[in-house]
Amino acid sequence: MIVAISIRNFKGIRAIDKISLSDFHVLVGPNGSGKTTFLDAIDFVRDCLTMNPAAAVEARNIADFDDLTWFRRGGPIEIELWLDLGHSLRSLQGQNLHYRLAIRKDERLGVCVHDELLEIEPKDGTRLRPLLGKTERGNDFYWREAPGTTQESFNFGLNKVALALIPPDEERYPTGNAVKQFLMQGIRYIQLNSPAMRLPCPATRSTELELDGTNLARVVGSRLTRSSGHETVWAEKGTDIAFWAEHLRYALPDLQKIGWARRQADNAEYLLLRYDSGLEIPSWLLSDGTLRMLALTLPAFLPADDAVYMVEEPENGVHPRALEIILRSLSSIPGAQMFLATHSPFVVQQCGYESLLCFQRDDEGTHILSGARHPAFEHWDGSPDLGTIFAAGVLE
Repeated sequence: MIVAISIRNFKGIRAIDKISLSDFHVLVGPNGSGKTTFLDAIDFVRDCLTMNPAAAVEARNIADFDDLTWFRRGGPIEIELWLDLGHSLRSLQGQNLHYRLAIRKDERLGVCVHDELLEIEPKDGTRLRPLLGKTERGNDFYWREAPGTTQESFNFGLNKVALALIPPDEERYPTGNAVKQFLMQGIRYIQLNSPAMRLPCPATRSTELELDGTNLARVVGSRLTRSSGHETVWAEKGTDIAFWAEHLRYALPDLQKIGWARRQADNAEYLLLRYDSGLEIPSWLLSDGTLRMLALTLPAFLPADDAVYMVEEPENGVHPRALEIILRSLSSIPGAQMFLATHSPFVVQQCGYESLLCFQRDDEGTHILSGARHPAFEHWDGSPDLGTIFAAGVLE
């Protein structure tokens, strides 16, 4: 998980220095206060790794690199992450990892890496131990962790991120490869596409839940015992999908079963919901709110995964009862860290002030204050309730 973060010169954030983080946070604040920017900074690191810095900038649909910087003044964007990956590698238990990535615009090279470093913070507080880095000339250095540690040097250039190109040798570079996998595969910025979620999903798609939710049928189907034919398969009692359906009944009391089917013409897969009346509804007839509820609750019933989930406004398009079970699910995804941005007093009320990250903006940019440190709660005795405090704008 990400235990702390620093962001400098990124969009509306001039400087946020090493804010401590826990496994569940609710981001609150007025429009334009920096909530989405905070989430996008984390996703920007992932995009730099999975693509390259130039492609990560282009993916944000901007005309110029300077548009991504504070006040559009240019200069390097710098993001630092402190990670706890003790669950992935026993050798890292009790130690944090520090990863710094800075991106700049060069007149000759275009968007490129300005600075990069991955290091271990030892348990005893001694000097940080570097694992990899990149110089201003584009030289990449990797320190082996196996006995007889040596340094290897490459020159992949400034247009590529060193961590993305670490040699895939988990004996010599176990920590670097664990960080690479976590940042490239574990950062999940959920942005659901309800119209596309209705469509049957091609059988060639991944069985890992995609960020737009469009392969929901593939994920569910992979958890069911399927035959080679085209008959509908219904979740049996005692399975993950049956437990998921039971959870959903709080918002859909007449839901009986969840099933999976394959379209005969092209083998595309889709979901079916059977109700007590006997009616079976395929995914293309489900409402936006039901589709969103399905996608946002399913991860809690999948195998544990060391991941960071980021969700904006889960309250959109759903009934308060459905929102309640969505919050229960998002706060209990096995092994995951959750960042939840909201404008809903109900969400704030349900999650409590300890989980809040309160965003504010002034002439110096975005500022973040944790709920535990907010002056509004210094002598708070529970009255008025948290939802009322939030709705009144006290936290802004």
